[in-house]
This record gives sequence, structure tokens and C-alpha cells, in this order.
Amino acid sequence: MHFNLAENRKDLDMPFAFLATYTTRLSIYGKAQHLPLSQALIEFSGSRKKAQLLALLMPIQRAAEQCEWIAAMIESGEIYHLLRWQVEDAIHLLDDLPRIEAAGIVVRMPAQWQAGRPARPRVRAALGAGAPSRLGLDALLDFHMDVMINGEPLTAEEIRAMLMVCSGYVVSRLR
Repeated sequence: MHFNLAENRKDLDMPFAFLATYTTRLSIYGKAQHLPLSQALIEFSGSRKKAQLLALLMPIQRAAEQCEWIAAMIESGEIYHLLRWQVEDAIHLLDDLPRIEAAGIVVRMPAQWQAGRPARPRVRAALGAGAPSRLGLDALLDFHMDVMINGEPLTAEEIRAMLMVCSGYVVSRLR
């Protein structure tokens, strides 16, 4: 069983996508083949395959006992569909990652999130880029600073937006 979180940088309102999948078989190259969880309802339909379906869904049930938002997704049936997520939804998943993995679910995240963590902003400052005529105030104030994520510079507006969205999460993590 896998929970997959993907980024959609083009959608500022819903910048993440979530999909629960399960492994059906290995490819000829030895890689796991994943299908959406909704396909399991079709594959294991029928009374003779009910035990297989229940066994497949057991990790999600264990996770739902620990995480209310997963229980709500099961109750509504959303767990079986591709979902567009807001930042807060992704934060719930990240906060509950240890409980989800302990339930037996593998969580897959964007490749650029090293070690299962979101990309962190990086600040770069360059001092003295220009050649002043002499040492003085101009030489001391000659600097340039960039904030980047994954090597891409952020605009001042993007930095403000990120701080506004993430401020509650940062504050809650510091308590």
C-alpha cells in the first residue's frame, strides 16, 4: 500500500495531489507496478475475494485509527480517488508520517524532497560584487541576496506568500 504525494506548482490554490495505490506485480525490469486503490475494488470484487480486499486495506484501517483525516477519507470514499490537496492537507500527511509508516503504508513524495522532507529555502549572499573606488560606505553596502528553492530564485512576492502559508506550521512545530 502506498500514499503518493505530488506537487503541482501551476495550481496555487491546490498545489498538491494525493493518490492511494497498491502494488499489483513487478515489471520485467523488477519495478513495482502500482494501480489506484479504486482498481482494487474492481479486482477483488466478488465474495470469494473479499478476504484479499480486507487484507489489502488493513494498513489503511490501522492508519485511520491513528489519523482522523484518513478515517474521514475512508468514510467519504475519497481514499479511492485522485485528490487535489491544499497545503494544509499535505502538512497533515507530513505530521502523521511516522504513524502512517508504522501502519504499513509506504509514503512516496516528490523526488526533490530529499529524505522524505520538503525542499528547504536556501539563502545566498554575495558581498562586494561591485568594485568600489575605495573602502567606504559604498563598499559596505554592496551586497546581493537571493532566496532559492531547488536552485531557483524566489521573488519577494513568492517569499511573502510562502511565509504567510507556512507561518502556522512553523509556529506549531516550534512549540
